[in-house]
Amino acid sequence: MTKITQTIKCPKCKSSDVECKRKVSVLFIIFIIFTAGLGLILYPFLPKNCVCEKCKWKWKIKQKKFYIVLAVFVGIIILISVSGGEPTKEKETKNNKKIESDVIYTGDEAIIDNGVELVLLGRTKEDFAELQKISLANDTFGLAQMMAVGRIFEVKSGTKVKLLDSDVSLFDYNGAKRQVRILEGLQISKSGWVNYDFVKRK
Repeated sequence: MTKITQTIKCPKCKSSDVECKRKVSVLFIIFIIFTAGLGLILYPFLPKNCVCEKCKWKWKIKQKKFYIVLAVFVGIIILISVSGGEPTKEKETKNNKKIESDVIYTGDEAIIDNGVELVLLGRTKEDFAELQKISLANDTFGLAQMMAVGRIFEVKSGTKVKLLDSDVSLFDYNGAKRQVRILEGLQISKSGWVNYDFVKRK
């Protein structure tokens, strides 16, 4: 109960010795919590319970503006929720579409690109694993020997390919690889294994 100090006259005896209080109900407290404190804006518009200290007359002063302000306040909350929710939903939809568009499935056409001019592929999984070791060691002679015996071959970055298979290890991300079929260039029709991240959407 909150005491209100302002000049109000008793409607019965016209005395100014009047005490008015606003009774904050449980529902109003819940409303304040639900609106994260914003509901306190409505506090000045709550009805007043008054009593005359002289003749003990009791009456209630209703605030006509309370329900108008309440309706406007609720309308604003709903408008913010609706207008704020749509862009988020639209953004999530766009993000999902982008993720789906970036996914490459077996049988899809793509390109291989490692950011430089040429990309090396291993003819088998074992050849790819050996290629990874030699590349990490920067062993140019080892690369030349593997290429000489046909265990690895090279194509230009941006070459069109068809995805044949994928092999991802949960314990060794660096060993993730994909098998592709070359669709153009000097190595057309050959298949080989390449770094997983090198296979990209066209």
